[in-house]
Amino acid sequence: MELPVLVAIIVAGVSLVVLVLHVTGASAPRTLRHADDVIEALLQDYPDAMDGHVLVSADGMAGFVLLDHRKTGIVRVSGRHLATRLVNLAEVASATRDGSSVTLHFRELGWSKLTAAMRDEKEAERLRAHADPSGATVANSPEGRS
Repeated sequence: MELPVLVAIIVAGVSLVVLVLHVTGASAPRTLRHADDVIEALLQDYPDAMDGHVLVSADGMAGFVLLDHRKTGIVRVSGRHLATRLVNLAEVASATRDGSSVTLHFRELGWSKLTAAMRDEKEAERLRAHADPSGATVANSPEGRS
């Protein structure tokens, strides 16, 4: 088989796969729309995680479950996939807030930092206070899920 024909077949095949993925919606990015989306994703990987107050970032790309003993369940969107993590205070190097954005620095090289823009400054402060390893005031009210 000649090289130009082989290249044409490969290009046509790849184009067909891309078209099918796009038409079926498999290429659309995933978002976290509701608190239940965050809880469901976290419980799939951590079935022993208890229910807690849920915060969802403004863009729906991250969700946080504020658990007892100042543990934090984190669900992060990466394309069509979700990455989950259960973090305790010993794993957090620092938690800072700038307006409605919160940045968590972890003591792990693989996932060293996460920045999330929250819906408002109140939610941002609640997350920062819950995850802050310095022992700053914890803003943990019994409001349930948001």
